[in-house]
Amino acid sequence: MTPLIIATLNTRGCRMALRRSQVLSYLREGRYSIVFLQETHTDPTAEDRWRLEWGDGVYFSHFATWQAGVATLFSPNLRPEVLGVNEAVPGHVLHLRVRMEGLVVNFVNIYAPQMSSRRPQFYQQVSDFLGTLDSHECLVLGGDFNTTLEERDRSGAEPSPAAANILQGIVDHHSLVDVWRDHHPDDTSTFTFVRVEAHRSHHSRLDRIYLSRFHLSQAHSSAVRPAPFSDHHLVTVTVSLRAERPGPAYWHFNNSLLEDESFVMSFREFWLAWREQWRAFPSVRRWWDLGKVRAKLFCHDYTRGTSRRRNAAIEQLEREVLEMERRLAADPEDPSLCGACREKREELQALEDHRARGAFVRSRIRLLREMDRGSRFFYALEKTRGAKKHVTCLLAEDGTPLTDPEEMCGRARDFYTSLFSPDPTDPDACEVLWEELPTVSVGDRDRLELPLTLAEFSEALRRMPTNKSPGMDGLTVEFYRAFWDILGPDLVIVWAESLQSGVLPLSCRRAVLALLPKKGDLRDLRNWRPVSLLSTDYKIVAKAISLRLGSVMADVVHPDQTYTVPGRSIFDNLFLVRDLLELGRRDGLSFALLSLDQEKAFDRVDHGYLLSTLQAFGFGPQFVSFLRVLYASAECLVRLNWTLTEPVSFGRGVRQGCPLSGQLYALAIEPFLCLLRRRMTGLVLREPELRLVLSAYADDVLLVVQDPGDLARVEACQDIYSAASSARVNWVKSSGLAVGDWRQVSSLPPALQTIRWSAGPLLYLGVYLSATHPSPPENWQNLEGGVIERIRRWTRLLRCLSLRGRALVLNQLVLSTLWYRLNTLAPAPGFLTHLRRLILEFFWSGMHWAPVGVLHLPLKEGGQGLKCLYTQVRVFRLQALQRLFYSARSSAWSILAHAFLRRFQGFRYDRQLFYLSPRGFPRDLSGLPVFYQDLLRAWKLFLTTRSVAATVGADLLTEPLLHNPQLRVQVAESRSVRQRLVLAEVTRVGDLLDYDRRDWLDPLMLARRMGLSSLRTPRRVLQEVKAALTPAARAYVSRALCEGAPRPSLTPGPPDLFIGPPPRRSQQTPHPFTASRLHELQPVSFQIASRKYLYTLTLHTLHAHTLVSRPDTKWRDLLPPLEGEQPRWASLYSTLVPRPVGDITWRLLHGAVSTGVFLTRFTPIPDTCPFCNVRETLAHVYLECARLQPLFRLLTNILLRFWLHFSPHLFIYTLPIRGPTKSRDLLVNLLLALAKTAIYKTRERRLAHETSCDCGAVFRSSVHSRIRAEFLWATSTDSLEAFEERWALSGVLCSVTPSGSLRLTL
Repeated sequence: MTPLIIATLNTRGCRMALRRSQVLSYLREGRYSIVFLQETHTDPTAEDRWRLEWGDGVYFSHFATWQAGVATLFSPNLRPEVLGVNEAVPGHVLHLRVRMEGLVVNFVNIYAPQMSSRRPQFYQQVSDFLGTLDSHECLVLGGDFNTTLEERDRSGAEPSPAAANILQGIVDHHSLVDVWRDHHPDDTSTFTFVRVEAHRSHHSRLDRIYLSRFHLSQAHSSAVRPAPFSDHHLVTVTVSLRAERPGPAYWHFNNSLLEDESFVMSFREFWLAWREQWRAFPSVRRWWDLGKVRAKLFCHDYTRGTSRRRNAAIEQLEREVLEMERRLAADPEDPSLCGACREKREELQALEDHRARGAFVRSRIRLLREMDRGSRFFYALEKTRGAKKHVTCLLAEDGTPLTDPEEMCGRARDFYTSLFSPDPTDPDACEVLWEELPTVSVGDRDRLELPLTLAEFSEALRRMPTNKSPGMDGLTVEFYRAFWDILGPDLVIVWAESLQSGVLPLSCRRAVLALLPKKGDLRDLRNWRPVSLLSTDYKIVAKAISLRLGSVMADVVHPDQTYTVPGRSIFDNLFLVRDLLELGRRDGLSFALLSLDQEKAFDRVDHGYLLSTLQAFGFGPQFVSFLRVLYASAECLVRLNWTLTEPVSFGRGVRQGCPLSGQLYALAIEPFLCLLRRRMTGLVLREPELRLVLSAYADDVLLVVQDPGDLARVEACQDIYSAASSARVNWVKSSGLAVGDWRQVSSLPPALQTIRWSAGPLLYLGVYLSATHPSPPENWQNLEGGVIERIRRWTRLLRCLSLRGRALVLNQLVLSTLWYRLNTLAPAPGFLTHLRRLILEFFWSGMHWAPVGVLHLPLKEGGQGLKCLYTQVRVFRLQALQRLFYSARSSAWSILAHAFLRRFQGFRYDRQLFYLSPRGFPRDLSGLPVFYQDLLRAWKLFLTTRSVAATVGADLLTEPLLHNPQLRVQVAESRSVRQRLVLAEVTRVGDLLDYDRRDWLDPLMLARRMGLSSLRTPRRVLQEVKAALTPAARAYVSRALCEGAPRPSLTPGPPDLFIGPPPRRSQQTPHPFTASRLHELQPVSFQIASRKYLYTLTLHTLHAHTLVSRPDTKWRDLLPPLEGEQPRWASLYSTLVPRPVGDITWRLLHGAVSTGVFLTRFTPIPDTCPFCNVRETLAHVYLECARLQPLFRLLTNILLRFWLHFSPHLFIYTLPIRGPTKSRDLLVNLLLALAKTAIYKTRERRLAHETSCDCGAVFRSSVHSRIRAEFLWATSTDSLEAFEERWALSGVLCSVTPSGSLRLTL
């Protein structure tokens, strides 16, 4: 049971950012669980900033920005279930009803009015409200009561006895106890409000916390602590209401230390000295383990040194302040005591200010640098702080619920001890599984046997992802990268000794087992997925082995298993099943799909079986020993609610979280899949010729059953696999889909009787697939709701997000959830249109200022990089076509896809469909499945060509006769002739060959096949085809006829296709400075076309009607054209420019800002400038208004000192960033952006009738504020030298004095 610290404090106003940061820093240092704040002086616009700096657990009751206001804060580490929020008296009383570990608590935060005449009415309102609460629930009442109930709690008389009487009645009626007074009954000299004047002090105990008498025994202590920034003190009560305080179960290295040059240098010295001691240890492994412990202690000592001294000084000052206040209570008229107390409080405030200012600067720098960028801080805003990972109850083995933490830890330890304990295996079953397995080649085997090298470890470390949870030692990937030059050679030596001894260092053998929730009852540990958090040095070794193993996976793993095999994709599985169900619907096939649910698949793999299987695949003894060492004496500690259990022996299973786990599991299950392929009949198709048995992605095995006898064979194969490897199938969770007239459920074997069979959609690999619907609506019903919910969560931060940040949220956190299913299936009608409307409403949060096509452009082309749904779907189709042509030609999906294409309109074309000229491309695509209709529509958007027609081989014999630009047959352009050729099945060059006669087809025979009585058309067809062939092609045909070559292959080699932009429409007149890039894009080989090229080509093609006739910026028509002058889009959001400031420049370039001329069309606002009464155009606001001249003179002087000339083009278009002058260019762009922001803000202020409308003064203030923030950050991180290089360039804006202080020169 973890104690909670409840605190209350009158802040005396938190409207200013620095004061808010002071308060929050002070509270974080105190580690308070629940805080009542009064006089917050907030309004709804401030809520987002509070939540950014504190967390989600902030609740407000606002009054005004100059008085009153209360807030209740829950620590970010505390997650109570909030049942209700009620502003009983707005700005004065805030009630939260929460449930904490089963206990319902009412927290009431009170700020009584300062005017004594208003307090009686106020307390009567409080009394009436508290009467509505459930008396059986715990009540915590705290805040600034501005009223005392005892004489000893005030230096003078109580000014409002009537209010005191009502408050006393509230306390008595609800059985409340003043906790501090209950714990300190004899203390008459401690107060919470102390005002020290020149010759007198005033003191009283206005701030209190009341607790229900029934729960008073759970209150352990209560204290008063001075708050340097307020004349009120903070009051705390420590209670044992049930709550868990989450935190790391073990130490994690703080990666921010790597930015501290002093730490980096000190650690290097430490490790080099530690390296000299390795000879004193019995083994290098022991030295390595102890070295990592010493590294942890080194980091602790480094970070705790300064904070320990600072905290000790603050605590000493707090004690001295409280002692002086007690003495003042006895003699309030003593002027010397008043002066001394005032000095001590000022000294305490200076220390707290230094700490708070550092937190404020860190917070501000983080917002400036990371708020709208794809940083870890930014993505952390999306997380729910792991609420779902919290385990509150577990079921014992007999089903009894367990809620005690120790009992739950014991249950988890026992469960995983049983799970990871190996079962006996059957050697005979192993021999059956290992029959006819493929083996690695001799050359590959010898290469895998070589020792691991430092270069391989370095490559493994380079490929490892960052920002991942470390193992037990706490050392991260970033840590190893920073010190790899000294740690890498040592790791090679450690690995060599481990290989020789057969066991890794203890820190590498131990893993933390993190539990991730799955579906089902989370009280059952079987519904949690265990993931091993392994030490980074272990993962480096495992990753190096994985890179080796990956090169041979395709040689030993069948193509129908795609997991962890390079060159294969999960979409191969999805496309296959989708097309198989479509084929079943079209051809009336009857079969069943059976999805096997492997119970704890990764965790039940027997280690002996795994290593023996590797030998059966032909891996050498040295390589097998690599893996044997990785799993020798392995242990894990289960992490349950931030505590660790005792070690559990890892006797079986592959560690999920290990870089090797996926490959090892794919190899472990492959013998079972091979056995199924040998024994099952599967589904045998005649057209196309194909036998389908299964589709596998890791343990997701989908079996294709047509013969009912296959079900008994499946059970027999599974029994063999279970006996050999300890695997187990959960038949209850397995599911089946009956297709067509397949109705054999009654004859199932006993074990298979519990399988859930249905004729509806089958959920396979996260996608619903059906034989009756090409795109089941189940795929889209919840997806749209998920998008709406994510957008709603981010809407509360919309005020803090720039346009770039909004695009980042939409691209990375919203739209990314759609890509998986959109890649597999055609979306439901209207789905994309509705989602695009939601996305644009979130992005603009009001008027749409720019065309959609502009938003989708990348930043360097003038857009915001917002992903286009329609473009992305078409790119997915083009990538599927690339895979069909060049990557997956031997896969089962590819064979089915070619079969669908060959059936289309009787052409008998597969890839040849994509050779056809646009004029002859079929318009009616209804004969194809919906997915392939989308694919052909995407292809038709572009100009596609081939380099030359085929001249030899099957490519020549399958060359199309119809609408082929490379082999033009003019007579076939007639619609009637074309139809007759299709009916005669003469659509390819090879169809005109008579292999029996070893000659071209006789015109008479061709006429009969075409249903013609005249020979004129057949002869012309033959003549034109022969004439269109090159000499080399004709020679090949003659040679093939003489040799009696076989009929042409239905699936020839990969096509040599080129893809490029379509021809420009004649009615479109491009702007001289068009925003479109279509004219710049050159055709490229479709085989090597990158995803980026395809996206750019598709985007500009789909939005050509918007972009071609539009200039890249509105200022092309406002500024005289100058050679070389153009918008520098990439500079708008450069390193120094905050994203919201960059937004203003981006809007300005697109004319997406309000002016009088614009607003007068929608509002009664006049179209004249609010400063000079001239007609307010875009150019007037930002270039021509007389008020701008002082600002422009200032900018001119600044730029001259940077050796630059100020001009309207430079001001509007910004400065390109070049390598030699990068520091200057970055700084100048920031100044130009801040100047435009100052113009924008002062105009808004004038329209709101505010003062401070001097844009020059606002510009100076913005520059000074930014420089001061950066300087404070530099001093706190000991990086003054870097500050001078960036900000004090040539002394134009500032300089640093020899004493280390800042001097502003602007």
